[in-house]
Amino acid sequence: MKACFQEEYSAVIGRIPATRGDKSLCFALMSDSCLSNELGDTLDNMKAVDEAVNFDCLVHLGNALNGVNPRDISMKLLQEEFAQMRTVTEKFYPTIGLKDGYRDESFCGQIVPNIMTNELWYRQIQFLQDDATVTLKENQPYYYVDFADKKIRLIFLCSFITQIDEENRLFVKVAAIDIEQARWFKNEALDLPAGWTTVIFSNTVPKSRFNGEKDPFIYRGYSAEMMMSLIQKAKKRGVETACWIAGGYNADAEYVLGGIPYVSVAGQLATLDTTMKYEEARFATERTLNTRTQDCWDSVILDTESRTVRFVRFGSGEDRTITY
Repeated sequence: MKACFQEEYSAVIGRIPATRGDKSLCFALMSDSCLSNELGDTLDNMKAVDEAVNFDCLVHLGNALNGVNPRDISMKLLQEEFAQMRTVTEKFYPTIGLKDGYRDESFCGQIVPNIMTNELWYRQIQFLQDDATVTLKENQPYYYVDFADKKIRLIFLCSFITQIDEENRLFVKVAAIDIEQARWFKNEALDLPAGWTTVIFSNTVPKSRFNGEKDPFIYRGYSAEMMMSLIQKAKKRGVETACWIAGGYNADAEYVLGGIPYVSVAGQLATLDTTMKYEEARFATERTLNTRTQDCWDSVILDTESRTVRFVRFGSGEDRTITY
């Protein structure tokens, strides 16, 4: 660990509970590394904190790539980035992001960035097959992870619909969750006994305040919006959602709608621009290399007994506590 992070390390360790309950989960959380030159510093800092608190896993909220390199190079770089991140903890869980793709100059007669298909991403996360707690959906980018002893399930969604026509060189990617994924979310990911708690991860949250969109209509506490409705119905059966966490916007923000806490976290890359359109978002505008503010990631403690999710920030930004 570099000397410029030593004081921050000591402060962070002091804010993370020394002991955790049997039904709590503690994990490292980061987003938007985008092939950052400073990734090594972040991972060193995570490893140091892990030695003190013993993370259950590391979660990446997407955009490990920057979407502008050719396909073969991009896939090689992605595997190299994943390999580095897997050195932090035994369990590493990536989320697919907008920029997790490649560039092709033959699509639509112009340069098209961020190209990725569900099947190609599925091939990039095959290392998850070695983790018995992971349930993958074949040729899809979404999956879930069970911590059965704690009755906690982590659900990783794809927040984009992609269509590709190789023959005609056409590609479309839009922010949305398709019916097939929603069906899986309802019938598999949320198919849990009462008493379980879920945490949902995605790169962005379609149809949300984070995108600057109007809130879905809610009548008597219930929503007709597809994903929110499914979460609410699961909650009625006794399956809680502690929060839905997104990266992708490079901003810290949170709100509760329909009984569901939505949380956004700022990105690791110090020079990243924000895309957040939510007025109450907080932007990490002053990021200086070789200082405390160079880094930006969280230690997250989910405690199902106190019904809280604590975000302890390392680097730029502030701590947060979410109740559900």
